[in-house]
Amino acid sequence: MISRSLRTLHVFRAALFAFVLAALVLALVAVAETLFFHLFYRPPLVRMGLTWSFLHYLPRNGMLRAAGSTGHPIALGYVMIMAIGFFVFIKHYIASPRLRFFGMALLLAGFVAPFSRGPWIGGVVFLVVFILTGAEPFKRLAKVLIAALMAIPLLTVLPGGHAVIDLLPFIGTTEEVNVLHRENLIDAAYIVVMRNPLFGAVNYGAYPEIQALLLGGIIDIVNTYVLLALEIGLVGMGLFVGVFVLLLLNVYQGMQRLPASAGEERLLGRVLLAALLTTMVIIVTTSSITVIPVVYWSLAGMGLAYSFAAQRWATEPEAETASEVELSGQPWQATLPSSPSLAYTNTHAPRMLGALSAMRHAQRE
Repeated sequence: MISRSLRTLHVFRAALFAFVLAALVLALVAVAETLFFHLFYRPPLVRMGLTWSFLHYLPRNGMLRAAGSTGHPIALGYVMIMAIGFFVFIKHYIASPRLRFFGMALLLAGFVAPFSRGPWIGGVVFLVVFILTGAEPFKRLAKVLIAALMAIPLLTVLPGGHAVIDLLPFIGTTEEVNVLHRENLIDAAYIVVMRNPLFGAVNYGAYPEIQALLLGGIIDIVNTYVLLALEIGLVGMGLFVGVFVLLLLNVYQGMQRLPASAGEERLLGRVLLAALLTTMVIIVTTSSITVIPVVYWSLAGMGLAYSFAAQRWATEPEAETASEVELSGQPWQATLPSSPSLAYTNTHAPRMLGALSAMRHAQRE
């Protein structure tokens, strides 16, 4: 449905606006959960007698990892980075600079609140891909790298800076057991997958290598690719990965077909391309739990819709309106879908009204 419904820039904007608006509310909930150390969606479940294997209190460095309505911090972090990426596209249609700043600040706060390192790595991937697909990519990327290298030493001298560094992926020391578990998972899964390489094994959990990963009464397969390889083999995992690889190629090719003047269309392609690559990285750190598959399959639909729309935009640009937005420092006209029926009405309505008036006057005489 998504791939067939998103046919114009106007509809793309509406869809991304809807996602971002919902994410803004979710970000506010996430920040409140972390500040008050309370999961707001857990008490209603308990009172209604409902059970869910998610929405548990998961502290990290003395702070609560927010989950909101997504049920898990990693899922929340994934939703937030997708919303931040979409906001980069729609912010040009928000007239007030204060609202743009407040919206981005709230989404960033919601992105930090889960304290999920997997989505944080995904955020870096999104930033790098987005920069590399824009103008002067290496110059801008160098500026970002220099700023990052300067920020880390600065954190060491600021109050609470060491706590922040401990939370960072790769260089932090907080909960290193989780990193070790992921490494052991890949090693064990490789052995099991090689026994059933093509189509996997339904009872993969019974193998001793997987049983050795039992932690807290469960076997947590925190890697979507590993889980697919275990369940449906390399064939099934290859088909899954192939969907996203083809989408990446189609979105990129669609961007290349567009003329340089198609600023908004190219910006949309950059956002979708970065979001797809970010998704492929984040699901390395988690299985497809709660809302994660809903979001990435919806994103896949948007990528397919964009590839189809880009073919039309390359040959038949959409009609432009007089309203201008500033995009990448250059003013340009925002495109809105033209409606043949509205055009017909605007052209012929005066004639129809005149004919009706003449008929009424003749009847009176």
